[in-house]
Amino acid sequence: MITPTDPDYQQTKARLKKRTPLEPIFAELAAWVAARFGVTPVDFWYDLHMPDRTPRLEIIVRTDDEDTTLTEGEWRMSAARQAEVAQAFADLVAKHGLQAKYQTQSLFVYPGVFDDVARKEANESVSEKDIGALKRKLKNPELWEIVKQFDTVTFFFFTKEQAERNKTNGLLEKYAAAWGKLAAKHDDFGLFAQRGVTTYFDSKEVFDNEYGGNWYHYFK
Repeated sequence: MITPTDPDYQQTKARLKKRTPLEPIFAELAAWVAARFGVTPVDFWYDLHMPDRTPRLEIIVRTDDEDTTLTEGEWRMSAARQAEVAQAFADLVAKHGLQAKYQTQSLFVYPGVFDDVARKEANESVSEKDIGALKRKLKNPELWEIVKQFDTVTFFFFTKEQAERNKTNGLLEKYAAAWGKLAAKHDDFGLFAQRGVTTYFDSKEVFDNEYGGNWYHYFK
């Protein structure tokens, strides 16, 4: 899962909000993963990846730390660990007689982190109307724009000098708290109470001169 519109994220979000139990085969697989790796998945996502219809199994966990445990700090699970999970899944598929539903040969196994995407969704759900109201509330003539991106927010001042000065006079913490209250309204899982929205100060001067006034290049 990468974005809030991804079907695996939507499935897991609904499951967590409604506290819907896993299907028996996946409940057993979750118990196996917990016993083997010390991480308890909250969901799984199985699909056939196009164009060659490669079977894939996503192990969905809540945190980056759990993801790191599964991948042993690498960018993906090792071939050996994937093979272990694939065999455990194949055994359960056979046990439950679900061979027609799930292909297990050449199964690609990978982890997905739910909380990262949930943070993005909550932060990006802050409306332009609320952003405008916040700008008016802050009453800072040096503030040019407020821009949300994924799980961050950037307060843009007109000049570099203004951004640096306001960063050191206590406004960064104040503005981060003000934004946090807006984002918290959309935080269904209390994630920002654990770690607030990452907040930056920057300037229109930098945006124009170093990125050509282009948002794509700025956030790339």
